[in-house]
Amino acid sequence: MSVTTKLPATAVPGLPRDYRLLAQEEEADRIRYTAECTTIPKACPYCGGKPRSWGSKERTYMDFPRAGKRVEIIVVIKRMRCPACKKTFLQDLPAFNHIHGLTRRYFLDVAEKCYTHTFGQMGEELGIEDTSARLLFHTYLKELESRVRISAPEALALVPLKVVNKPRTALINAKAKTLVDLLASHEDKVLEPKLMEFAAEGAARFVAIGFNKTVRKTIKAHLPGSILYVDQFFVLEMADLALEQTRKAVRKPLKITLKRYLSHDAEVLAKADTDLSESDRAQMNYWFALYPVLGEAYQAREAFRQAYRPGITADEAFAQMSSAVAELSPKVRTHFRSLSGALKDFEPEIRAFFTSGARDFSLANLPELGSLGDWIDAIPERGKVFEIARASVLYPSRMPGTTFRTPGSSLDRLRAEALKKANG
Repeated sequence: MSVTTKLPATAVPGLPRDYRLLAQEEEADRIRYTAECTTIPKACPYCGGKPRSWGSKERTYMDFPRAGKRVEIIVVIKRMRCPACKKTFLQDLPAFNHIHGLTRRYFLDVAEKCYTHTFGQMGEELGIEDTSARLLFHTYLKELESRVRISAPEALALVPLKVVNKPRTALINAKAKTLVDLLASHEDKVLEPKLMEFAAEGAARFVAIGFNKTVRKTIKAHLPGSILYVDQFFVLEMADLALEQTRKAVRKPLKITLKRYLSHDAEVLAKADTDLSESDRAQMNYWFALYPVLGEAYQAREAFRQAYRPGITADEAFAQMSSAVAELSPKVRTHFRSLSGALKDFEPEIRAFFTSGARDFSLANLPELGSLGDWIDAIPERGKVFEIARASVLYPSRMPGTTFRTPGSSLDRLRAEALKKANG
């Protein structure tokens, strides 16, 4: 049987002083407080007039459990009416989250726990569905995004990568070397709102893209005044992929005994010609004598790298890349077919890299981009949930509550955190 005790006018446990405790009721599994806020609205939010009391209503909120019991706070909320504009409104309760029916401090605690606990676990604690716990975290994330304003970049790069086992799009500030956002996909409906936001702020004067015609069309539609170019990073990435495909094609039909002679071939072939040691060069010459197509593919890849050497003009660079592909034998050309087609389809954007000044902030200076997806996957404290991965990168747990601007999440920081967690 419950027992109700009238208490003197004191503050409610855990709430600000301007909340007065009216009654306390304790049962076997719960503690229930009845309270009211003593701060009365002095001005109408609609017209600024002086409002009058117009009755009251009650709402129930949950707070931190105490002594293993569920805690409920029934707040008597005053309803006000403005004689001037005839509108009614409710008393403001800053210590409570009205959307999810929690005290403000309990809401923040539950949201922070979502970084390390599953939505199912938090739903069980609150007595709600896991989807409701997910919506609670989304509300918290919107609050963070409203306080932490990530500066729109002057030089934007769209980098496709895989996070939580699905294709995503990373928005990189190419000048500041930071991650400014992580989109759930590269689809127009996901990309367009962000591009419209950049357009409204007059940002993204330079936009780097990969070899994606749909993305190119979307950017031209929403950022018509920007300089669109294909960065050196994407060209060399595709050249590296063509060489890797050739290497795998050479190894595939070989017996295990012959594959041993190609030991560490992937590691050595990934190096630029200028980075090879004497032993690496001797090993490669031996492989190329046995498998000429492998040497042909390596030389073609090196031609693409040389096309981006300092001081070269757009005409010289494009001619060198086109010539490297055209001179390939039929066996090797098969693996370079995608790159050859990209040179034709994106010629204006490839040339723009050399003529627009984009070389000053090329993504080729960010070798960590190749592992960015893996590093982001390593950062979340729990599970494989994209929302948590994105929040962990852009809005880390226990972030300060003050409003501030930031150029984005440092790629160096992401690398350091991922390595730290990988090492235990």
